[in-house]
Amino acid sequence: MKAKRISSILAALISASAFAADPVSALLVVQNHSAVKDAAVLTSIGDQFASALGNELFEIINPNDVIGENQNVGPWGEKMPTSSAVRLAESCGADLLLTASITDISRRDLGAPPIAGNIVVTWTVAAKRVPNGRTICSVTVPFEGQKQATPLLASNFQRIRDEALRESVKSAADAFLAKAKTRKFTPDKKAERVSVAFVANLAGADVRIDGISCGTAGTDLKTPLKAEVSKGVHNLEIVYPFMVPYKTVARFDGESTFAVNLHETVEGRALRQGDQVLAAALERILKGGATDDDAKLVKAKGYAKCLEASSFKISGMPERLTMVKGEVGSFGLGIIQEEKQ
Repeated sequence: MKAKRISSILAALISASAFAADPVSALLVVQNHSAVKDAAVLTSIGDQFASALGNELFEIINPNDVIGENQNVGPWGEKMPTSSAVRLAESCGADLLLTASITDISRRDLGAPPIAGNIVVTWTVAAKRVPNGRTICSVTVPFEGQKQATPLLASNFQRIRDEALRESVKSAADAFLAKAKTRKFTPDKKAERVSVAFVANLAGADVRIDGISCGTAGTDLKTPLKAEVSKGVHNLEIVYPFMVPYKTVARFDGESTFAVNLHETVEGRALRQGDQVLAAALERILKGGATDDDAKLVKAKGYAKCLEASSFKISGMPERLTMVKGEVGSFGLGIIQEEKQ
């Protein structure tokens, strides 16, 4: 009996040491599936989850640290679907995908008429295998923030909500880790990878495989973009603002090269022709006695008009324009029309 007990203890110690010695590499993607579509809700939440989940079980990869903060979102800040997130995990060399998703964040009033209230946050945290996306374990954790008097809650809603979010992260992470310790995370066999090259007729064309950006295509066959891709069928897109996207379903079985010619959309053609009109307008403005700063302001507002119609983001006032991603070679027609008036 004593020998059996010693054997059981040794087995437990061996199991625990195996987890500690070999943490599983996991990519973490934080998503917002609640009715509150506020990008600021997720500010710093990814780092908090990475810290809370990184222990003897998991070696966390935060995609923001690997490939930039815009990689795991769509053009307007929406989070990528899980299918794309699995591909992102694969491209980062992770064995698992961890998703932390807000499914609800709302205010709950107590009493009639309300005399108090609090913030309720519900998280779903899940571990999925790479590259097939099978779920290993998942928990849904509701969290209730501290109760506040109704006037105090109303006047300090943003601060109280942010505090509830921060506190809810630890609650969700602890619940998930408790369940994760009962599961085995043996990595799936890695998919065979092949090298694929991409060339386009425009410098800066974005190459996306299964919704994940791999970089910008080369402009000639001597200097293509080369990407390592898992063998098999993938969705391929090559895109550039105001150009018709190239989209296809491609089978990558060995080394191959894709050379693509992108063509202007109707809007792109109009904007390009508008460049010439705006250039003449700027020249007239300067000849009329305006300063260089006046001309720069008109030009910057023109860029802003153009960017509003594209998937590029604008940071700051038009006169101090910062383009978060790439450049667009068109000033936009809106400002030309204003100048004519």
